[in-house]
Amino acid sequence: MSDRYLAVHFPAFRLERCGYDPRDVAVLIGLERSAMRVLALTPAASELGLHRGMTVSEARSVEPSVEVELWDPAGELTDRSALLRAWSRIS
Repeated sequence: MSDRYLAVHFPAFRLERCGYDPRDVAVLIGLERSAMRVLALTPAASELGLHRGMTVSEARSVEPSVEVELWDPAGELTDRSALLRAWSRIS
């Protein structure tokens, strides 16, 4: 039996799992370096000049209508584990 590989790329997974579409202007925030900072963002938010590491205030000054989602590490781990289990069934 030959080896099979599955390569998957979800550029906005961390926000898609929260119900956001890659076309939505949304950021995922969490505590980093003593401030609430952008940990992940949708492609649409990136196109508007938002970037990882910005504080929430900086992000809102660039795009006042940005949707902000608080990071849920346990929920994200659960969702990643579910994806891995699903992929292991087909690989």
